Amino acid sequence: ATLTSAVTGNRVSPGPGHLDGAFGIAAGSAKQTVVGPLDLDTAVLDLIVDGNLVSASKSSGIFLLTRDSGTLRTKVQNNNVAAPVELAGESGIVVRSGDLAVEDSNVCLSIQSNTTAGSVSIATGDRAPGIGLRKQGSLVAVNDFGVVGLVTNPTEQAGVVAHVSTLNPASVLGTGGFGTSGAYIISGNFFVPCTLPF
Repeated sequence: ATLTSAVTGNRVSPGPGHLDGAFGIAAGSAKQTVVGPLDLDTAVLDLIVDGNLVSASKSSGIFLLTRDSGTLRTKVQNNNVAAPVELAGESGIVVRSGDLAVEDSNVCLSIQSNTTAGSVSIATGDRAPGIGLRKQGSLVAVNDFGVVGLVTNPTEQAGVVAHVSTLNPASVLGTGGFGTSGAYIISGNFFVPCTLPF
């Protein structure tokens, strides 16, 4: 099944009192286990996240995830996302493909014109950049992570970081172990070009 959704023009500012680790805006796709052994495991989420203002979130202000065998096709653009409140070295915007489960998820991401920052890690004193991308593993065709506008197939980490940072010049640069760009790869390698159907 495919769900089409838009999260646009919202002002999100949870402030004190919300749960530790809570996100400002979060969305994703994953399997659902129904009665008996049946898993509904072909979820597709077509999502536009555009023009939102997010501040005072304990964890990432925008957090998008696909897991199991889900598919996430998304545009993340024109958002203003402040650094997370918790000093855990987390990016303001995070997109993830896959988790520790033995499944094969899929992401196609268009990300541009976002203003965002990451938090400082209290453990190291280093600041995460505004955008963090995570792909489970380094096999090209497992937990595929596509980024609109990439040319090389596959593209290694440095090329992805340069591309996403260029498209988001107002993403605050990382420091120390997070690198010195506006984006970084949390884990994984070998990203691919993709095209959104919308």
